[in-house]
Amino acid sequence: MYVDLNNFNEKTCCILSGDKIIGIMITKQKDRRIYKNSMTAKLIFILSIVASAIWFVGRSIDVYQYAVTGAIFEMIWLPVLASFVVVPIIALLHFRKQGVHLSSFYLHAFLIIAITAIITLIKY
Repeated sequence: MYVDLNNFNEKTCCILSGDKIIGIMITKQKDRRIYKNSMTAKLIFILSIVASAIWFVGRSIDVYQYAVTGAIFEMIWLPVLASFVVVPIIALLHFRKQGVHLSSFYLHAFLIIAITAIITLIKY
């Protein structure tokens, strides 16, 4: 008869014969914890979303219709353009360093920038 005692990362089985324990078997279980993204990954992900949103707003709306929106757009266009170069490089380096996890925000940040670039090349 087997009695299972589950721990976090190990499975312990006691082999019983009547009232006596005749053996104990400890096996490692697969770690089933959900992948946790770091704060840097979240920051890179949010930066890619903001950069893509500003890019699409600047391409689809006349930001120079009002002086204030034109001035704001003129102040942020260079950092947004730089983020389109820097964010994918950082995201790919970190994604490669941490290993392949499909729920990684680094992968999603890279895909957001890549899709934005592809839509820009096709549409404009």
